[in-house]
Amino acid sequence: MEQIADTAAVVQQNITDNVEATTLWSVWSIVAISVTLFAVLALVLYIFRDKKKRRVKDKIMNETADVGFNTLNEWKKAERLYNELKRICHPDLFHDERNEIANEIFQRLTENKYRYQELLKIRDEAIEKLGIKVTDNKY
Repeated sequence: MEQIADTAAVVQQNITDNVEATTLWSVWSIVAISVTLFAVLALVLYIFRDKKKRRVKDKIMNETADVGFNTLNEWKKAERLYNELKRICHPDLFHDERNEIANEIFQRLTENKYRYQELLKIRDEAIEKLGIKVTDNKY
């Protein structure tokens, strides 16, 4: 009888050890799977973000290629001129008959944000039709 009790105790101890080992293995396997999934998700997000950046860059380059936009200096000049014109040609600044003209000019400004040569034409038109003064004529 004592042998049966000893055998039962050994079996019980083995079952307990196996349950603990299985539980420990389960916890570590869940952690490993979670870390792997996180790494895969991070990689996928990085790839999509990189593709989005490339698409934006390609779009900018394609928009500017048709107007001979090829230097960073010209882009900066277009950016400065655009910012100046959008500030002084905003339709809210004109409360008379020039408001409609300012609306048209402002719309053309936003359509030609990166097209330096077009911005120069719009600037000349705004000076003539709206009577504005451009503070810096180094564009």
